Amino acid sequence: MNNAATEETMVKDFRRTIIPPSEAEKLLPGVGNDITVYLYENERGDRLAIGTHLLPGKESLSLGGFRIVPEERAATEGFDPVIEAIQLANGMEKKVFWARKLHLGGPLGLARIQDTVGGKCVLLPNSEGRVGESADFEVLRFATTCLHDFESDSGNRVVTGQDLGHGVLSDEKTTSLEFLNNNFHGAVLENTSIPTAEGNVQMLLGMLEGLDIPPSEARIGLLGCGNIGSQILKRFHDIGMSNVICVEANPSTQQELRGLGHEVLGVDGLSEFFSSEVDAIAVNASGGSLTGEAVERINLNSRLQIITGCENLVFSKRGERETLDAAGKLFAPTELCGMFGYLTAIEEYLCRVESSTYSVETLIDAAANLRPVGCKSAIMTRDGSFQSFSDAVKSYEGEN
Repeated sequence: MNNAATEETMVKDFRRTIIPPSEAEKLLPGVGNDITVYLYENERGDRLAIGTHLLPGKESLSLGGFRIVPEERAATEGFDPVIEAIQLANGMEKKVFWARKLHLGGPLGLARIQDTVGGKCVLLPNSEGRVGESADFEVLRFATTCLHDFESDSGNRVVTGQDLGHGVLSDEKTTSLEFLNNNFHGAVLENTSIPTAEGNVQMLLGMLEGLDIPPSEARIGLLGCGNIGSQILKRFHDIGMSNVICVEANPSTQQELRGLGHEVLGVDGLSEFFSSEVDAIAVNASGGSLTGEAVERINLNSRLQIITGCENLVFSKRGERETLDAAGKLFAPTELCGMFGYLTAIEEYLCRVESSTYSVETLIDAAANLRPVGCKSAIMTRDGSFQSFSDAVKSYEGEN
């Protein structure tokens, strides 16, 4: 493969464009310098961008979800699946970093952690190709063909699974994850929202403990109550954390949450949410939730001390995380809190490859190791040993 310049090739019924790190860096300075993107396009207008940290000459495992871009995400100003893939692959590499640093994951995943890299598959379908529409099967056939081509050309392996945009296909019985799993060996089926939520909860519990805030007395803000947020709420209920304020965009979900007794705001209540009397917030929406205004309100909120969650691309622009650090807020990197979903995916994949017994409980149990990390890092940040919570985590030493 030519790393000096973009390379275009016609493959079967679609065009493959390879964007090397030198070109990715021009698209996103400071982010794309280690990322290669394979962009596939067909005549229907479907586009699949596979961004990954390739390891030349080594069969690495490119770890990251398969995103079918939701319509509202695609409609955002300047949306480009290539840019999205670069940003998300960069975030996934950070998840791999935290897994290596803290030695967390399932047994098989940990054995392969040194040749695991961050990657992401971003599918932008044509208007009739989203899940549930008439051309959804055609679009996913295109995608799986591209995934096989990527592996053949790059020599690397894709491990991918649940992300935004999935659901039941137009036949009203097959799920998009089932279709991918049936047609591509690297696609996994596990509901990764459960271990992802567990990672969120354990980190939050640890941080509360480090600040001497009893969980039963804490007031928590939860932004986003979809696949992951709903699992977090279930865990809160299990451990007696009932003082929660939620933000949710979907009206039917809002109604369901209110029926369960939760205080719920719509997206028009975000300003109120970030200024509300809470000790911590967990951010799990579809991206860009921490805008400049949101960060400003958080910094002015004297009670709010902890910001966690696993939202990808959570900040709307660079520099906002440093603003939180400077204000003395404890921000747990979303890649740190969210890594257990994809550690689950790689464990499921490797168990299948090695004919080993797989159990999601192994990863849920492993997520409990984030609690002492959160506790000790919160203590070290608050006593002034470190300027940021992230730096404190990087210094963490413990037996996991």
